[in-house]
Amino acid sequence: GMGLGRKDDSQVVKVYERITGVPVGGSGSGSGGGKTAASEEVEKGVKKNVTVIGIGAMGGGIARSILSCEEACTVVGYDRSEELMENFHKEAIAVGKGASTTALPTELDQAVTKKTNVVVIVLVNEAQCEDVCFGGGGKGTNLLTCLQEGSCVILCSTVSATWTRKACKQ
Repeated sequence: GMGLGRKDDSQVVKVYERITGVPVGGSGSGSGGGKTAASEEVEKGVKKNVTVIGIGAMGGGIARSILSCEEACTVVGYDRSEELMENFHKEAIAVGKGASTTALPTELDQAVTKKTNVVVIVLVNEAQCEDVCFGGGGKGTNLLTCLQEGSCVILCSTVSATWTRKACKQ
């Protein structure tokens, strides 16, 4: 498992490996556990609409790797930095994987839509993750309100085990 105390943790690893083409761990695609709807969709070759939240040094590298994956239909990069978003948007359009040909997402609900089925979160800390996942300020826009049921969220940020357990329950 991945420390979340669930028997099906390996399915998250399998989905990540299939989308990114990057093996996790030494033995290939996760071990044990039954199949989940998300992993079965990926195994069937269903194209994914991916949003990477936080496209700085680490998130930008992840997003660019996903651009080269044939399983990804669209890849959207979302960040506080408009310059990072502009550059990534141009790269995504250039390889035919941009969600839109003109508009940059200025709000979370423009980057994560009902078509998004995979979100990769690469933020600096727990406070940023809390805001993106469950906050939203006065607008009330967060991942809970934006994502369709059954979407896969891959959290790459450094957060406490306590926060991760709380997030899984929500």
